[in-house]
Amino acid sequence: MGNFTSTNPHYSVLNLDQQQDVRIAELTASSLSVLGSGSIIIAVILKRKVLNPEVYPLFHLSLADLLASIFVIVSLIIFGQTSEDGDRSSACAWTSSLAWGLYLTTFLLTLIYAFEAYRRTVDQLAQLVSPYYSKEPTYSCTPWYLPVAYTIAWVMPLLSLAVWHATQHTEAQVFKVCKRYNYECLVIFHRKNDPCLDRSDVGVGGRLAMKSFFITSFFLCSIGIVVFYYLTHKAVTLSQHSSGVVSHKQYEAAKRIRNRGILYCAVFIICWLPASIVGIITYTEVAITENLIVLFMMQGCIANLQGFLNCLIYGWIRGGFKSALNLYNVRGDRESFSHRDKKKRRSLMNYKTFTVYTDDEYDTLSDPEINKSRRPSPAEEVHVM
Repeated sequence: MGNFTSTNPHYSVLNLDQQQDVRIAELTASSLSVLGSGSIIIAVILKRKVLNPEVYPLFHLSLADLLASIFVIVSLIIFGQTSEDGDRSSACAWTSSLAWGLYLTTFLLTLIYAFEAYRRTVDQLAQLVSPYYSKEPTYSCTPWYLPVAYTIAWVMPLLSLAVWHATQHTEAQVFKVCKRYNYECLVIFHRKNDPCLDRSDVGVGGRLAMKSFFITSFFLCSIGIVVFYYLTHKAVTLSQHSSGVVSHKQYEAAKRIRNRGILYCAVFIICWLPASIVGIITYTEVAITENLIVLFMMQGCIANLQGFLNCLIYGWIRGGFKSALNLYNVRGDRESFSHRDKKKRRSLMNYKTFTVYTDDEYDTLSDPEINKSRRPSPAEEVHVM
């Protein structure tokens, strides 16, 4: 452990006022995320749609967002207590590690969601030209690798806890400047040589390993999400062009699908890019920590707002999610068409994963359970909200 002093600018920390500002920003954003993701979970449970293929990926994502936000809030509550209480500091380290692990889970679940959009789009387009096309609702088998992917995603919090436990040091050196608060309870990227944290070799190495894994996962998942939504849009346009001339309405529909994919990618990247920039800077000694307060505030506000933004773009402002809640039962409990009036039946023919379509259109991003009254052309008009 190197010789260092609190006057060395390379070992500076956020001052007390800045720490409180970051705490307030994180508390506000995390509280909004709890409300947003919690509203999705409550609605899905009350409607008994957890197993609905339209809802299942979003349910997992909302659950991870909810748990991550809760652990962030718990950490910030402990942050306000005196750091001389060893039990509180230990509890805070557990909750912070769980929060980071659950955010890693949201990365993988967002990637899985993008892959599901691509997979179901390809399945849908294949059904439209299949000789076994049926007007009745159909179900596709879940690929074996999807449960594996969900399992891996939910292992991330346990992995985070394991790394923290393996890298803790019982005798952490802390300066008086750090005594007022449990500094580690701020769910931010800390400097490599932060004097308020465990300065043992295993402690520093463990934080560097987790930080590196987190930032690498973010960039890899960002690339994967962009690729899957690009492939989804490409599959739609190729299907349209395969049957001849593309009408203006078809072109506009494909454009709206592209824009929806761009929205999903942009929200994910915007949420975590500031945090990743902070993380990269904290590897270096190019700036005094106090001068990075703007980036720390951006990390606290935007990253912790992910759950709230996800509940909007994947849930409440997406017509497909609301239709799935209101019109479909869980698998194995399909309703008969015999008692439905024509208007309701025609609405049900437009089962949508990301979008809303009118009666005579097919949803290129829909679940294979789509109810079809006729076989539409692959080049038929598509509308996206």
